[in-house]
Amino acid sequence: VYDIDIDDSIKYGKVTVAPTTAHEGETITVNAVPDDLCEFKSLSYTTSDGQTYELEKEAGGNGYYFTMPASSVVIHAEFERLYEIHVDFGEGHEDFVQTYFSGIDGYEIDGSVVTFVYSDNTKKASDAKNYFIFNLPDIAYADLFDDGEKFMRDVGLNPISYYSNQIVLQLEDSDLSSMDITHGVTFYALWEQPITDAVITIEPPVCGTVITAASRGATWQADPAPVLSASGGIIFQDADIFFNNWSIDGLVSVGDTVTIEGGETYTARCYLSPAWGYYLQDGFTDFITVEGGELAATNVNGSKDGILISVVAVHAEGDDAVIVPPTCENDGTKTFACTYCGEEVEEVLEATGHDWGDWVVVTPDTVDSTGVEQRTCKNDPSH
Repeated sequence: VYDIDIDDSIKYGKVTVAPTTAHEGETITVNAVPDDLCEFKSLSYTTSDGQTYELEKEAGGNGYYFTMPASSVVIHAEFERLYEIHVDFGEGHEDFVQTYFSGIDGYEIDGSVVTFVYSDNTKKASDAKNYFIFNLPDIAYADLFDDGEKFMRDVGLNPISYYSNQIVLQLEDSDLSSMDITHGVTFYALWEQPITDAVITIEPPVCGTVITAASRGATWQADPAPVLSASGGIIFQDADIFFNNWSIDGLVSVGDTVTIEGGETYTARCYLSPAWGYYLQDGFTDFITVEGGELAATNVNGSKDGILISVVAVHAEGDDAVIVPPTCENDGTKTFACTYCGEEVEEVLEATGHDWGDWVVVTPDTVDSTGVEQRTCKNDPSH
């Protein structure tokens, strides 16, 4: 007589066998019943010498059977849990998952992955996604900043690097309601990076540029508009240019104009938007460098992401500039008459500094004397 045992690691279903001991050649019947929201996949048995065999289905019945070998056997069964939703928070967020999901009923965790069964009657991927987002256990909005390093904006069917912009994610969302999640689905947390090293570049307005009042006492548009560009995760919503004191004598009606004068300071107003995959953290201006102007103020019109950049207008330069080139040690100058207002302008051209070549041995060391090395400036061989 040989024993028939059931694998005690079986999940998501129950297996029964009759009889539980048998002689070689007897027919053994096995039944496998999945738990709710689960599905049967396979049955097999393993002999004492490690050989594994699949069970055959009974003709006209619901059970499975096998012929008892001359060996004890262990019955194995595989069941699959249906409507299983996995949310991968990504490598490096294991502690975040442990903090907020460990020990919470209905959630299972494995490293950075959280798993739950979406048992709502609709069984839609879109509803499963929304259920997860709006039922995050004991996670405050601020906690999703993950210690200030990243911000989780959403979850998607792919990691954030897959999406080129918000529109791609929205198109994916429109398909979720028709997506079959019977056999599960995996979402990925979309963590955004904080903007930490951005550069805003502004091209100073030129003498003679016309400013037109676009609204009473508030906004003056420049023609041509100030040239603004940015890198490091920042894009611009829009930009205006206006006088620092927000008031110009005689410029009181929409459509009135005034002309920019070279050498005067003007202000460009910008409303910043983070590029896809980035967000503006508190104190974001500490992480912005302005080239061509200076950061003058933030929170423009009460907007957290509004900034003012002060910039000095330049005179319009013609082709007749007189240039005294700078040297390694002395500044040079560029002198010209502004082609718009005629004012004579002298600009300083900063000294180039030395550009040293490699050291060359002029006199080698000897037993009795120290040698000499020499290097020569590439800008001026006399140095």
